[in-house]
Amino acid sequence: MNCKSDKTEIYEYESAIIGCNIKNIGNVYLDNLNICLEEDCKKTNLGITQEERIIFNFKPKKAAAQEITIKAKNKDVSKNSFVEITVRDKPSINISDLIFPQEVRYKDTYEISFLLSKKSKFPPHNVTIKIEPVNKEWVLNQLNENRKFVLKMYGKELNVGNNNFNILIIYSDKNGKEYKTNTEFTVKLADVNIFQRILIFFNNIGRKIIGVFRG
Repeated sequence: MNCKSDKTEIYEYESAIIGCNIKNIGNVYLDNLNICLEEDCKKTNLGITQEERIIFNFKPKKAAAQEITIKAKNKDVSKNSFVEITVRDKPSINISDLIFPQEVRYKDTYEISFLLSKKSKFPPHNVTIKIEPVNKEWVLNQLNENRKFVLKMYGKELNVGNNNFNILIIYSDKNGKEYKTNTEFTVKLADVNIFQRILIFFNNIGRKIIGVFRG
């Protein structure tokens, strides 16, 4: 008995086709031969020199590198075949340890920091980190370990009053299936004088014009 899978790696949400070629190389007729992949069993009879192909649909129950056992057995014979498949879990990223000031002034320089944690066993791919509404962005091929980000920010980039920020993480698995996670926070720009308000007004107009040309 020789069994092979059509895939060596799959995700938890996928399945693999395992095909087994079984041949009677003995000198007795094999009847009521049970071929089983775990609880999925198929019954057949094999005459002398007769060969048959059995197909199983393997659906993983856990994420890990696995050795799948396929067993063929009746009252006369017992044979095992082994297939190795790596089952990947869905990629998962967590945003934690977020530190930011509740309130800043126009001339202040401040920092925003946070930690990206890989929560899945296998690494997320094509990771894009965006800080909205400011134009801050990073791209990683994959996230293999926890990584800390620290942003240097300026009060003059903010609007008067509350400024709503969004840390958006976009990533994918090896199949290109996309996932997202995000967290939001607010920084207040306080004690803004008339001159500073005018500068903020014209800065916003400039951003809108740039946005039109980029669009």
